Amino acid sequence: MINTVIVTGKPAAGKSKMVNHMKDFFAEDGIRVAHIADRTRIEDAVLLDVVESPVNDDGSRVGQYSKLLFDGGPERRKFDLLDGYLLNTVHEGMIRDAAVARSSSQITLMEYAIGPVLDYGQDKPPLLQTAEHLVKAVRANDILDTTLIIEVDANMEVRGRRNAQRPDFLLPEIFKVFAPDGGEVDYQTAQELGNHYVKFLNEEDDSERYQSKCREIYRGNIFPHLPREGSIRPESYFPRKER
Repeated sequence: MINTVIVTGKPAAGKSKMVNHMKDFFAEDGIRVAHIADRTRIEDAVLLDVVESPVNDDGSRVGQYSKLLFDGGPERRKFDLLDGYLLNTVHEGMIRDAAVARSSSQITLMEYAIGPVLDYGQDKPPLLQTAEHLVKAVRANDILDTTLIIEVDANMEVRGRRNAQRPDFLLPEIFKVFAPDGGEVDYQTAQELGNHYVKFLNEEDDSERYQSKCREIYRGNIFPHLPREGSIRPESYFPRKER
């Protein structure tokens, strides 16, 4: 069976669009979904981090781990991370929550951004956001056998153009620093994951084609392996390749 679907990829690769389409497909089939997004959770973590901080002249607020630059409401907030602690904690919590929800009657649909390890300097924790760290966490929480990882990918030029069109866009020079290429699922990891992994290169701005590809992944890689009525316990829904 499959209980968890993780849509991952670098910023502006197209994860949110994939997740939105998947939510529609699940709804069409009457399947309950719990959506977990790192963007939402990191915003909540930043707000908590700066809650007792004074407002600076420029309207920003600085906490222990982050700086809130502008509060435009949910998914429109602009902030900087001062080290990797908050996002590392958010990502770890998301995988733990998926493990806890494994025996529930709903599917966990997760949006999880990846990228290269970012070093914030001496005595500060680095940002561990690579696909390798994601897969390691999934294995550590013993949910790989009931998880499908979908990687949506696009090059920096395409992602930069999409970033500029978003309401919560980052300045180009900042985007290149905080959302560079790197951190993808490598060949060896893809081989080890086997049928627990699907990659989609999303470098065309063709909405109909994108929706069609999302539906193809849903129908071919997800729907046939969803829990059926009468299922008692999670089991591996298809065998992994031997390492």
